[in-house]
Amino acid sequence: MGIKVTIFIVVVAIVTGLYFCGFLTSPPTVPEYGDGWWGRGKKPKGEEDTSIRKFKINVDNSVIDDLKQRLVKTRWFEPLEEANHVLGYHTTLPNGQPPLYAVRLAVGSVFPSLVGLDVEDMDRIYPVFDKLKHLLRESGYMHLQATKPDTVGFGLNDSPVGLAAYILEKFIGWTNPHYLDLDSGGLENHFTMDDLLTNVMIYWVNGNIVSSMRLYKESIAEILSGQLDAMPEVPVGIAIFKYELAHLPKAWAKLLFPDLLTYSRMQRGGHFAAFEEPQLLAEDVRKFVSAIVRRKKI
Repeated sequence: MGIKVTIFIVVVAIVTGLYFCGFLTSPPTVPEYGDGWWGRGKKPKGEEDTSIRKFKINVDNSVIDDLKQRLVKTRWFEPLEEANHVLGYHTTLPNGQPPLYAVRLAVGSVFPSLVGLDVEDMDRIYPVFDKLKHLLRESGYMHLQATKPDTVGFGLNDSPVGLAAYILEKFIGWTNPHYLDLDSGGLENHFTMDDLLTNVMIYWVNGNIVSSMRLYKESIAEILSGQLDAMPEVPVGIAIFKYELAHLPKAWAKLLFPDLLTYSRMQRGGHFAAFEEPQLLAEDVRKFVSAIVRRKKI
């Protein structure tokens, strides 16, 4: 049984490596957007109306469908960057892997300096099989929400306890994997129960857990086809928190992002950085924005 499990893990690792290296995907086709206007008709002339006033929407489904299509294009591709609407991109979970990812992992385990890894990178990436097992254990929700969101969603909408369990479980393993071994789950080590239940109540009162889960279902096609692999060309800032589910070393991030402006490795914090370590994240965002301002002098 042990050999079969090992073989399975190796095969999964190889397939994952081939996928991220681009061997199993096609490069995304980015549509042309001209002057950056993605609204209906031609781009309006004159000064933009930024006033705020009440309005009522009365449209048919065809108009809504058209809006969704245009929003999808705006969400996944780079037109806004070229239109100078986006000055920079800051993230705590950078998407993508560098070329020859599987090879870099293998070489890095023996000769880390050859692929740009330091001691802290090694600690966050290796042993690969242990990290992979943890990732597989913590990503079951993704497969469920990408394939059967309505099935589990309607059940959660019917049970406040079930909804709370489904959501709060993520605040255990994704905050610190060591909390999985605690009877309390370490939930109140970083959060108050009132804050956690407020988070749950946003979904419960509005009954919107299903729609939030459908994001995975509706975007899985773009993910598998490689349409989300296009990297931003604007300045990029990355903040890597210690217990984030995946780690991207600085040397590898430079291969993905042409203009990596700031890169920070936090010594604490997990996936919910803005909730768990708001001060650390805010300081890093300010550092990134200041760097952009100094460069562009805006």
